[in-house]
Order: sequence, then C-alpha cells, then structure tokens
Amino acid sequence: MGGPIAPLGVIRRTQFAPGRRGTVLDGGPPDPGRLLAFSGAALFTGSVIHPHNLAVRHTEHALRRWTRLTVVRVAYYLVVALAALAASSTPIAIVAVLSGLSAPAFQPVQLAVLYGYRSEIVVAAVRWGWLLAPLGLLAAALLR
Repeated sequence: MGGPIAPLGVIRRTQFAPGRRGTVLDGGPPDPGRLLAFSGAALFTGSVIHPHNLAVRHTEHALRRWTRLTVVRVAYYLVVALAALAASSTPIAIVAVLSGLSAPAFQPVQLAVLYGYRSEIVVAAVRWGWLLAPLGLLAAALLR
C-alpha cells in the first residue's frame, strides 16, 4: 500500500506547489481545498489502519477477485479514453485514464469501519490499488 502516508504524498503531488513554507499545517489562513484534501486523506488513512480492517485476512482469492474487477474497470475506461481521443476530447480522455488507473476509492474502506463489515476484497484494493496510481498519472501527463 505504501504506508499510511501514501495518500498525503499523492495529494502533495497533485496540488499546485505551495510557497517555500506553505503546507496544509501552516498557521496561515486555511485554504478550503487543501483542508478538504487533508481531512479526506486523514480519514482514509485512519480507516485503513483501523483495527477493524487490520484484522481482515489477506487471501489469494480476494486478490484474484480484486484483480479481475480492476481489469474490467481499466478496460472500460480505456474504451472511454480511446473514444474521447477519437472525438478530439483530450480532457475527457484524461479523466477516463485517471478513473481507470487511479488509487483505490476512499469510501469502501471507510464504510467497512462505519458499518462493521469485513471485506477481504476491500482490504486487497486498499493494499494493492496504489500500484495503479503512478501509471494513471503518467498516462494523463502524456495525454496532456
């Protein structure tokens, strides 16, 4: 997964670069976008390392099922991206690439804690889904 700090690293790289000392933790006036991103990353990280989700077993079956679902998602968004490029719509192609090759969704792991269900597939997605994020960012940068 990259550790609990991975979501914060992704946010830092996708925001406009702040000034030399400008971070979300500075005492200056709050930037709503950064505060929202920081609180979302903190909530996601807390859900991932919550004892409820840490107690879920890591099985090969869950990893295989997550892999199959991910292949379907990537294939779908690849078709969307190619159709967008054929229609000369680069922005839509970039959104499709980032949707198909992105970090795992925040909501499933948070809902697993909130409602108390244990899902091996959700845990597999959280652990291995981050491997796709650099590919999506690279593909989006190349399309830009």
